[in-house]
Amino acid sequence: SVAKAVGLSGPEGATLAEDLTTTETGVDVATAAGHAIWITTAANPTEFPFDIVVGGESMTVTAITGTSSPQTFTVTRSVNGVVKTHSTGATVRLAESMFIA
Repeated sequence: SVAKAVGLSGPEGATLAEDLTTTETGVDVATAAGHAIWITTAANPTEFPFDIVVGGESMTVTAITGTSSPQTFTVTRSVNGVVKTHSTGATVRLAESMFIA
């Protein structure tokens, strides 16, 4: 929802910092230099959960830890039924684009 996603930072320039198996739920995400890191659960608990997409697979992010890149996302995998591995460097993006007036 837009309400939960307001305040998210870091969706641009975000990539996987590791290869993922089909079942891994602790996902390391790197943010490119010059981009803000993602919010963390500790700082913004009401902003969670939200969905991201990596290589066509939707994942629900239930927590993020770390105050520098890479950060660790705790996710529920394959929420859209897509089950696959992913390689380091794959783009991480929000599942839905948001427009804030």
